[in-house]
Amino acid sequence: MAGRHIAVIGAGIAGASVARALLQHGHTVTVIDSAAVSASGASGNLAGVFRPLPSLGDSRLSRLLRAGFLLGRQQFAALPEARCGWTGVLHIARDAKHEATQRRIVTEQDLPADFCRFVERDEASGLAGWPVEQGGWWFARGGWINPPSLCRALLSGIDCHYHFKVARQERSGSGWRVVGDRETLGADAVVLANGIGAAALAPDLKLPIRAGRGLVSHLPEAATPAFNIVATRLGYVTPAIDGLRCAGATMAADDLDPAPRFADHIENLQRLDMALPGFGSGLDPAQLDGRVSFRPMSPDRLPMVGPLSANEDLWIIDGFGARGLVFAAICAELLACQISGVPLPLESDLVAALSPGRFVKQSAYGRT
Repeated sequence: MAGRHIAVIGAGIAGASVARALLQHGHTVTVIDSAAVSASGASGNLAGVFRPLPSLGDSRLSRLLRAGFLLGRQQFAALPEARCGWTGVLHIARDAKHEATQRRIVTEQDLPADFCRFVERDEASGLAGWPVEQGGWWFARGGWINPPSLCRALLSGIDCHYHFKVARQERSGSGWRVVGDRETLGADAVVLANGIGAAALAPDLKLPIRAGRGLVSHLPEAATPAFNIVATRLGYVTPAIDGLRCAGATMAADDLDPAPRFADHIENLQRLDMALPGFGSGLDPAQLDGRVSFRPMSPDRLPMVGPLSANEDLWIIDGFGARGLVFAAICAELLACQISGVPLPLESDLVAALSPGRFVKQSAYGRT
């Protein structure tokens, strides 16, 4: 089924990733976005954390994140235009009980050291260059990614239409028309990849995509100690990118207020202190800048990837929540394989777990 024309609505990390995957499968791709540039929504943060998340019993989420981490690390590192810092990620245990669980997971699953290894508190402090209270997981191949540069790199050479506000998509013969406020584009298939806006384009399906408001605080490099890795505990902090460290992030469901709040910065500094005690002691939350974005969340915290309407060539890749960078590559490859009718890159139980059919009853669109 290669060689068809696919319209992808959304130019964030989900849309950019699936557009690149579809192109590599031999399709012609047109990307549509209402903003002036790619990565203008939830994918517009200065930096995001890139690491997997093992679990006891190797849950579906852990398996998906592992696949996404391994494929994404390979793909993203091969894009010179994407700004990626492969500094390693230290995931500090919450307490002694969690520390024991982390040790057990590494031992029982015999995880390769270059993927994940447990480090005791003294080694963790040495890796961080700052005293920490517990040991934790060390992901040597993890790091940070600048999502806007990654989206630009993925979309390089792909036909992109910006300032295109989609009013609706409608069936037209054997294909689709994507109707905008100023133009209409034709395509053989349509992929919804526009985050919290996807539900409005398929109102009959009542997609359970919620907005997760998050603020990332920007910490001036000059006002903080030296720090060159990514650390996470109940929040995260990154090395400096363009003179700013990213610390965060808050999460509030169904809150669409775009303005940064003083309380958000206080919460992020509290999370920072849990990870690196005293690291942010010289920072005044009233003086911090930051960025608010709205992450698309599904009820079970797994993405929605697959067909929305049986036999109608309407598809979705959405619901990435706060883990979009790690979900992106594997979910994009899955959807590209589904659309192309070729073998899938994930086990059948994971494919079923990601199917939008777990939430919505598939409904055929009327032809015009």
